[in-house]
Amino acid sequence: MNRSCYILLLALAVCIVLAACEPRDEAGTSLSPASPASTQPVSPPPVSPPPPSPATPPASPAASSQSASTAPENPGGTAWHGALTGNERLDANVENVLDQNCDPAASDRENMLAIYNLLMNRFGYRGEHVDLPDGYTEERIYELADDMLQRWRGSCEHFAAVYYVFAQRLGLSVHLVEGPAFFGVGSGYEDDDSGWGMHGWILASIDGRYYHFDPLYDTYLYKDQAFFMKTDSDFESNHRWDRDAYPVS
Repeated sequence: MNRSCYILLLALAVCIVLAACEPRDEAGTSLSPASPASTQPVSPPPVSPPPPSPATPPASPAASSQSASTAPENPGGTAWHGALTGNERLDANVENVLDQNCDPAASDRENMLAIYNLLMNRFGYRGEHVDLPDGYTEERIYELADDMLQRWRGSCEHFAAVYYVFAQRLGLSVHLVEGPAFFGVGSGYEDDDSGWGMHGWILASIDGRYYHFDPLYDTYLYKDQAFFMKTDSDFESNHRWDRDAYPVS
């Protein structure tokens, strides 16, 4: 046997011995480490996306912050629904005074008393001649009321006119009454030595009945709401007026 054959036989013998020594499991499968080709990372199986969650239902009208049930009843922003005068400045001033001194939820009597007290305590008297060639027309009443709210003082005609406009804006039926009132001799308010002088106040309807209101007379003679919401019989001893020209109180 030549040398080449000998080396070949020796190599074959070594392979047989190594194969016989390789560890195997009971099924005859080799337990040797896997070859480099078998160690490549295996991609995970694709994962199906989760089913979409149900869509959130739209909010119901009741849950909306701007639902119809919570919308302001008066989009114009005012709580007072009586008649306007048509004079923008006067209407704005009346609105401002009512907003600061009255309550839309209060009774007509309570709101009229709030304005009555305001006229007594915050407005000043200034005696002056007021020209009334046609009497107390609506136009003249509005002019006097506008003047009063510009100066916050005026004559009895101004007091009556501005109270008239406040009552009207509160939604009341109202009349401005003209007639003499008794101020007393030497008071400075009388027209002659009888003690009586021309005066103005209002009649307003509350709960279906008319009542007299005279804050100026109260301010300078009584100061105790003695002439707030009074009947004809309460007024007749110191006020005179044409009974046929005005509603019965």
